[in-house]
Amino acid sequence: NVVIVGAGPIALELLDTLMRSDAPQSITLLVRKNYLYSEVISREGLALIQGIFEADSRVSIRFNDQIAGKEVEGNVITKVLTKQGEIDNPFIIFGVGIDPNIPYARDLLECDKGILVDERMRTSNENIYCVGEAAQLRAGGFIAGRVKECTIQADVAIANLLGDESKTFTEEVSIDGLKVGSFLFADVT
Repeated sequence: NVVIVGAGPIALELLDTLMRSDAPQSITLLVRKNYLYSEVISREGLALIQGIFEADSRVSIRFNDQIAGKEVEGNVITKVLTKQGEIDNPFIIFGVGIDPNIPYARDLLECDKGILVDERMRTSNENIYCVGEAAQLRAGGFIAGRVKECTIQADVAIANLLGDESKTFTEEVSIDGLKVGSFLFADVT
């Protein structure tokens, strides 16, 4: 009984791959929020993606659910307890990480949804830089969600740390693709 925690690109690609295998008896996708892939997808788009996944009778998508506990015998997790139920004999896969996790920084740095940075990736403390999903551009509120954007931010921060203040981060069109069943979902941001 496979349990996938997460609903971003990694988790959904794993789900699609597992659906092509006969090995899983069941596949449960635990989604902490009420959407798949991105909160900006329309309700119609969400229903389409969900319907394609759940056309496989082994797949169950549980929105607004998460692991709340577990039962362990020896060194083996024999049961996962979620907010909505139980799953016996789970094989757990975590495909999470895109939401900023910044509570540790709130007392030290200026924050909103992420740690606020300028175009050089500097935080409110000019000696601290931040990149990736935790960084939120002060001007415009942009938060990176793709590897390419995170890499560009890191390049900008490193250049500035080394004294090249001409390097700044600017948003670019980002294209991402997710194979879902028989179609390719393209995200152009």
